[in-house]
Amino acid sequence: IVFAARGSRAFITPDAVDAVENWCARGVLEALRRFAVAPERLHPEAGSVWEA
Repeated sequence: IVFAARGSRAFITPDAVDAVENWCARGVLEALRRFAVAPERLHPEAGSVWEA
């Protein structure tokens, strides 16, 4: 995959790609963490991979 900046159409470095991917991933995970889910919509933990 080749990445380029929209405004300048210049290619961006692998380091810049890594930084942007990490920034986006953090934003998505933070949004999911703060998203409220009603308890009745949750799957039971019993029998799941999350069961302790």
